[in-house]
Amino acid sequence: MLTRSIYMKKGFRKVEFEVSSNPMTYSGTINKSILLLVLLIISSVVSWSLFENIADSALILLITTAISGSLIGFITSMFPKISVFTAPIYTILEGLMLGTVSAYFESIVPRVAISAVLTTIAVCTTVLLIFKFKPGITHKLRKFIIIATFSIALLYILNYILNVIGLSFPYINDIGPIGIAINIFIIIIVAGNLLLDFDIIYTGVNNKAPKYMEWYASFGIMVTLVFMYTKILELFFRLFGRDYFKN
Repeated sequence: MLTRSIYMKKGFRKVEFEVSSNPMTYSGTINKSILLLVLLIISSVVSWSLFENIADSALILLITTAISGSLIGFITSMFPKISVFTAPIYTILEGLMLGTVSAYFESIVPRVAISAVLTTIAVCTTVLLIFKFKPGITHKLRKFIIIATFSIALLYILNYILNVIGLSFPYINDIGPIGIAINIFIIIIVAGNLLLDFDIIYTGVNNKAPKYMEWYASFGIMVTLVFMYTKILELFFRLFGRDYFKN
């Protein structure tokens, strides 16, 4: 193994690794991403199918999987080498969470979940095609996406704190034009994060990153997909579930 250190941007931090004699490859990363996607779908279907039988316990399952998934996701982002073990666990937990949320929204607004799934696929395909024809992203675009993502994360943290004391930011949960526009803007920024994920793979393969980075890159894609789907699901719920908000 060579000793030359390489840095790759991932979110708000840099991942450092040494050039490997057994580097990550596109095919390896694709295979692992497909495996994680299958785990995500299976766990989502399981929790969806159980929703009617565990309706009274669904909130407990939702909170447990959301907290556990977030914790494992944070640990994985800090220690990429363990992603070979933690990425599948994170994906399964997030799948259980998504299945529960989707089943709940579907019980209120029929076909909202399948609409969100198809839209997520369409957005991901569009981003992939964009990156395929123009691989790599500019420093300015990367900086904008990271700053926007950080701002959104901060907004949600502050909104959560305000909710605890009975307040909230105006429009963020609104079903009106401004609330929907905010939701769409967040989806666009999340799609930008998918560009960053693809850039991680592109940079890693070109710089001969070690094999475990295939798992780490695949984990990053799952994080982005999960958040993208939840925001798209929320958008459609706002658009088609207006009667629910009026009650």
